[in-house]
Amino acid sequence: MATILLVHDTPLNLELLETLCRYGGHTTWRAESVVAALTLGRAYRPDLIISDLHMAPLDGYDLLRAVKDDPQLAHIPFLMVSMSGGHGRDSAKAKSLGAGKFIATPVESQVMLAKIHACLGISEKSHGPGHA
Repeated sequence: MATILLVHDTPLNLELLETLCRYGGHTTWRAESVVAALTLGRAYRPDLIISDLHMAPLDGYDLLRAVKDDPQLAHIPFLMVSMSGGHGRDSAKAKSLGAGKFIATPVESQVMLAKIHACLGISEKSHGPGHA
């Protein structure tokens, strides 16, 4: 399946995302900062980047801008996740910067996996979760 770069500054949330992606049959790389994410992205060229919005000192918007400005990374689909209250504004801004999807969490695992597969162009009908 796909290789997914997970970016979140909370280790527990990274663990949850990783578990879900692996359940869906994907390989994952983990980064706890924007700088680490860019380093891993350039080294391994993932098929998808999933990033939290609110991180410090740089946030998900900073990562999204850097990815879309980098010719090596610009083609990689980007999915932004956030638990903040301004979902309409956050979603619109993320999409205007080039994110393919924005997910307000918490969200059911099957919905999240379906959005991940949509970003990757994988049909849920042809590939159910857990299949390699």
